[in-house]
Amino acid sequence: MTSYEPPRYVALLNHGMGITAEQQVTFATSLRGDTRVRMIVDFVGKSPGVPEEAVQEAITFYTHDALDTMAALCKKWKAAFLDGLNSSGFSDTNLRDDSGAGDRRSLSATAVC
Repeated sequence: MTSYEPPRYVALLNHGMGITAEQQVTFATSLRGDTRVRMIVDFVGKSPGVPEEAVQEAITFYTHDALDTMAALCKKWKAAFLDGLNSSGFSDTNLRDDSGAGDRRSLSATAVC
């Protein structure tokens, strides 16, 4: 964890296979009273000996896995908070590739739970 501001923000730094990933997650109340979660993950570096296509697939998998894990926890916590009422979990989830040129790749996702 590189920084945090409960209950609004957390930033993490991960390293693997020659690539550094900075993950920023923000939490905000939506107009409906739900929580809007926005995740931005910036990836920098090259992985020697691994084809770029495989690296891109791993990055997409990592980002989806992080969001799916957060979605499962959100659904569980919301259900407990609502004392067993039906919870829809995450809706309006999307993953956007904001990559630029060179070694820097960026993915962002926004979800409401």
